[in-house]
Amino acid sequence: MDNKQHLRLIIGGFLSLAVVMGIGRFAYTPLLPYMEEATGLSSFSSGLLATWNYIGYFLGALLAGRGTFRVRWFYIFLFVSAMTTYSMGVTESMLIWSALRLLSGVASGFVFVFMSEWIIRRLAEDGGAKGVGLLYSGVGFGILFTGIVLPLILPLTTWQMGWVFLGVVSIGLIVGIYQSTKHVTPTSLPTRTISVGKKQPLLSINVLLISYFLEGFGYIIYATFITSVLATVASFSFDVVWIWAIVGMGAMPSCFFWAWLGRVLKKETALILAYLIQVVSLILPTGSTNALLVFLSAFGFGATFMGITVLTIALAKEQQTMKPVVSQLTAAYAIGQLLGPVVAGMLLMIHGETVAFVVSAGAVALALVFLCLSYMKRGQQHAVRQY
Repeated sequence: MDNKQHLRLIIGGFLSLAVVMGIGRFAYTPLLPYMEEATGLSSFSSGLLATWNYIGYFLGALLAGRGTFRVRWFYIFLFVSAMTTYSMGVTESMLIWSALRLLSGVASGFVFVFMSEWIIRRLAEDGGAKGVGLLYSGVGFGILFTGIVLPLILPLTTWQMGWVFLGVVSIGLIVGIYQSTKHVTPTSLPTRTISVGKKQPLLSINVLLISYFLEGFGYIIYATFITSVLATVASFSFDVVWIWAIVGMGAMPSCFFWAWLGRVLKKETALILAYLIQVVSLILPTGSTNALLVFLSAFGFGATFMGITVLTIALAKEQQTMKPVVSQLTAAYAIGQLLGPVVAGMLLMIHGETVAFVVSAGAVALALVFLCLSYMKRGQQHAVRQY
């Protein structure tokens, strides 16, 4: 590919993640307070809807990992994501909502895994996966877009029109995605991942899988409930949905930053630092509704959750395996995510928001401890071998 095609492919991947993740998956968070107020959704029901989405994400990741799908399925699932977003605004049936969030999750899981393998592999074949940071920044762009636009339009209309509007925007973005990627040679997902380095990994695949599972469980509690919880416990002089825009501001440049830090330090060290910052960010809102602390929490959360994804996938891809590691990791992540909202929903009903966010931070802290212990153990073993 020439430089122009290279850029078009990156833009296509960027926009695809904005559609299925930033909008299709995460628009639920800023819209949830409005839905709860208008429809009387309980915390448990809200968590259950989120869980259906993450069950779908798990299934979509497994589906994409089979490695037998052509690029046309990438476009099909993009369209499914857009239509499920649109359709959330034309019904108030809990049953239909559940089905729509399930299908939306399947679409986001499939597109994320397929895009991560297909586009990154094509970029690598072009002499190096330049622009991968921009690729994953599409998630932050979608979050930032919804965090800015929804507080502007929702006071003038209904929550239903918020979903409809985002569905229409998604369809428009899909047109741009197709124009950017239609000339790329169709290909199947690879059946194996090739090691790009000879070094002894300090974090094994199993360690990455366990920590990523815990990250999925912990981060999704915050990502699902932060706006709805603050809407009920805090009296800010601004719409709490703006906090979601702060998350997007942190997420947009985070992939570049963590990729750079992984080169300056080591990817393993950068990953541990990202987990540490996220633990602090998750615990900040507990016991306090100070606006500055909430802003710092939202920015720190946004600045780490995609960085953890990028670093984890990069570390996994450096290790030789006969299985598609992105699909494995995404499935582990998704299992944590589908458990998190239900557990948090019950905790919110019984014990209040503080306990839910403590559990969120605790899960990520456990992942951090697990990574640190493994890192130190493997580092000592590596030092002994060299000696």
